[in-house]
Amino acid sequence: MTSRRLDGHGAVVTGASTGIGAAIVRHFVAEGARVVFCGRTEGPGRALADELGSAARFVIADVTRPEDTLRLVEQAAAWLGRIDSLVNNAAAPPPDLPVERIDAAALPGYMASVLGSTILMTSAAVPAMQRQGRGSIVNIGSTAAHRANSSSSVYSALKAAVCHFTRCTALELAPYGIRVNTVSPGAVPTAIFAKKLGIAERHHAAAVERLAGVFGEHIPLGRAGRPEDIAEAVLMFASGASAFVTGQDLVVDGGLTAGLSAAGKRAQVEAIRAALATFME
Repeated sequence: MTSRRLDGHGAVVTGASTGIGAAIVRHFVAEGARVVFCGRTEGPGRALADELGSAARFVIADVTRPEDTLRLVEQAAAWLGRIDSLVNNAAAPPPDLPVERIDAAALPGYMASVLGSTILMTSAAVPAMQRQGRGSIVNIGSTAAHRANSSSSVYSALKAAVCHFTRCTALELAPYGIRVNTVSPGAVPTAIFAKKLGIAERHHAAAVERLAGVFGEHIPLGRAGRPEDIAEAVLMFASGASAFVTGQDLVVDGGLTAGLSAAGKRAQVEAIRAALATFME
């Protein structure tokens, strides 16, 4: 029987009840890992745990709260026996508002969700990894950290901070055999987009499919990203395939940050020709 990439592996994944997080949990379990994952609402998390059976356990936790992060890590260590990898996926994107309309009262909450949760979970999980003498931490970034104007200024800045936190902790934790890397997804339509736009839940699947078509028109590889694309990249960083890789940010975006798609380039050329048409003989 062929061995799986994560046989005997114990993992913790945050914000994993749906979307990209759920895809990561499924991939890990399929490759032999046992996974403790968390979310803030019970229904979707319990459903995923039931689907995956004895290899996965769901814990209700808000990882912006220090007491919840410590409880999650303690429960995970007790059940798994060890924590080989931590995936910091939890983050609630702040509203896409212009900078002059940012709600100062809400700003600490945005910072806690996108950046603070990653810092708190890393702090909670590192002692167990230090005792083991090894571990892999994968932070979920975003192409918004690399491309201005692809998301709100607040979200983009916080995801850029996540990427730099990765580099800093990679150097700090390297002497303990702990690797830290980032996976930065590009356009990956999930139900969170539909929810953010106020679309009724019964239409989420159709809305995601239509959104994928729109995204695909602007991506060089010709399609939108899928949660499984991100999960595969995370799996690589968690496994021995990346044993000599730390402090890196892997952008998984179908070439979006590299430049325009063929269709986008054609549209740009056509716009330039239209603008200069009166000067052409």
